[in-house]
Amino acid sequence: GIGGRVIVNGITYEVTETDPLQIYYHYSLKSYWQSQNSVTGKSNRIFGSGLRPCKIEPGKLVCSYATHYGNLTGAEAHNGLALEITPDVVHEVRPPPGTRIYFNPRAIPQPNGTTGGLPEYIFPDGTPPGSVGPPRDIPP
Repeated sequence: GIGGRVIVNGITYEVTETDPLQIYYHYSLKSYWQSQNSVTGKSNRIFGSGLRPCKIEPGKLVCSYATHYGNLTGAEAHNGLALEITPDVVHEVRPPPGTRIYFNPRAIPQPNGTTGGLPEYIFPDGTPPGSVGPPRDIPP
């Protein structure tokens, strides 16, 4: 059900659902998008089927994240969202109303020196096909 809290990789998130008026933004690497396309020959290989649901990997849970800030630079996204990578593209994510999400108002600092502080969302069940737009270049 919707409501309550959940802990993912030691961080507490509020369990809620998507707002029909909210657009979410997923920051990524163009090289990742391009390398996957060259392997598969399909332009929508990565996000054509939506964001991936969380999966268990050794030592951690790997999830698809987003924020509600769509005009960050690569450096701002890297630092404010406490990312391992410095993204060079952003994707609009428009999940259907009522999609389950985990919300953390302030990404926490990471050992790589990022400070966090921006709001982050996890889509534990992923998002449906057609919900993620193509990559848009962002400034460094």
